[in-house]
Amino acid sequence: MYNYVMKNNIFLQPSVIALIVLICSVLVGCSNQTDIIDSGLSYPINNDVIREDFELEPSYPIEYEDIITEESVFIIPTPISDKGLVYGQVLSLTFDDPIPFSIIYLGTKMEIGQEEEYIITIHENTSPKGISNEVGMFVIPEITPGNYILIFSTPDNNYPLLNKHNDQIHLSIDGGESIDLGEVYTTWP
Repeated sequence: MYNYVMKNNIFLQPSVIALIVLICSVLVGCSNQTDIIDSGLSYPINNDVIREDFELEPSYPIEYEDIITEESVFIIPTPISDKGLVYGQVLSLTFDDPIPFSIIYLGTKMEIGQEEEYIITIHENTSPKGISNEVGMFVIPEITPGNYILIFSTPDNNYPLLNKHNDQIHLSIDGGESIDLGEVYTTWP
């Protein structure tokens, strides 16, 4: 049998009341401890704890030469005889900085008119694509021969990539062909 305390139509067991009292006493007891802070082992950090021989280098801005690692070594594969490949480096037209880890598609160029009118189609799962590395280098392998436009893709939109003269990059790919695009630019961001 249990003894119940009735207050405002709420029944509380004595064990619940004991638990609440225990939690309150622990919280009050913890709030009076200052020896941890005074020892310099937690925040705020006591200035005596900071080593004087430790030099903190600024983390920003990062120069892109500083992030080149062994993984940054860019290997261009040999194209398959009936497929082509393109490679290059994607840069921001605004800041002239490499854009790392971005998706580059080859959108299929489909002529629809007589005066160089066309549409570009991209299929997320089947269109040729590559992902730029930490310094913006990308390769798109195994491209079926055809006419394409180089597209920079973000979650919000797709942007045609541009050459250094600010022109869209139109490609005609042949089997066994390897095309070095050099530096290509996007208006994003």
